[in-house]
Amino acid sequence: MTHETFGSRLRRVRVARGMTTKRLALLVGVTPSYLTQIQKGNREPPEDLFARLSRAMALDAGELAELKRVLTRERILRAIDKPGVQTEAAALAVEILETDDGLRPEAEYRVLREMCSLFLKKDAAIADARLVAVAEAN
Repeated sequence: MTHETFGSRLRRVRVARGMTTKRLALLVGVTPSYLTQIQKGNREPPEDLFARLSRAMALDAGELAELKRVLTRERILRAIDKPGVQTEAAALAVEILETDDGLRPEAEYRVLREMCSLFLKKDAAIADARLVAVAEAN
C-alpha cells in the first residue's frame, strides 16, 4: 500500500487553495525554499510552523486531522529506523494518545495504550513490533 507523504499532501492542499509556494511561505514566515523542502519531504515542519500552515490555508478540522495523521505516521516510520527507537517511539505513542482529536478508531487508541504499557515494562521488542504494525496499517 502506497501512502501519500505529508509534503505531497501539503502541496496538494496548497494548490487546491490556489496558493503559490511563494505566497504560502510569505503568509507563514518562511522562505519559499524551506517550504519546498517540506513539500519534497526533505524537512519536517516544527509544531509552530504546522499551526501557521493550517491557519494560512484555512484547513477544516478533517483536513487538519488528516495532515496530522500523515505527519505522525512519517515520524513513527522514521523513529523505527533509528537506534534508540524505544525512547522516541514511546514518546510518539504518548503524543498521539495525548492529542486525542476523536477521529481515530478506538482500536488504534487501544493499541497505542498497549504499546505505551509495553515500553514502560521494558518489553521493547514486542512494543516495536506493535508500532510497526500500527504505522504500516495507516
